[in-house]
Amino acid sequence: MNERIEVKFPYPYWTAYKASLLALLYSPYNIIISAVFPLVGLYAIYLCIKHHHILGPIELLQLSVAIFFTPIVTAFTLFLSRRSNKLSQGVRTYIFDSEGLHVIGDAFNLSVRWLAISRVTELAGFMFFFVAPARAHVIPLEALTSDSLHQLREIVRRYALKSIKLNDRKV
Repeated sequence: MNERIEVKFPYPYWTAYKASLLALLYSPYNIIISAVFPLVGLYAIYLCIKHHHILGPIELLQLSVAIFFTPIVTAFTLFLSRRSNKLSQGVRTYIFDSEGLHVIGDAFNLSVRWLAISRVTELAGFMFFFVAPARAHVIPLEALTSDSLHQLREIVRRYALKSIKLNDRKV
């Protein structure tokens, strides 16, 4: 088995957006906070129906914002941070080896040892390397060939010291 794999890919906005929304699922605190606004919106709809109130355009807009609050805020925050942050721009190169993962970008060079990675999970076309409850390095699986994905899974199984949840299906 090859003990080193290198993956190079751009990280477009919509890929980062989808990964950000999926990462929210791994933090109970974020799940609770993200559920508050939609529940308020549903409660408002219930009250309108119960009291036979016809919803006008302003109320519909308010309900839409309440129900879609988390995706809207995530999209806006991601847009602002990617626009002004040089670390989130350009092509990224991820290198996985026996020491951990190494990320090289246009404006940075970062290494994270396997010991610091608390969880590795595959979900919905991404592989998440968590370093905190809702903080992860994310690899879109579409950036990997079938062989490189197999090699990456083997490296993770061999060196990741904590929770591992991988899909062994082919991409």
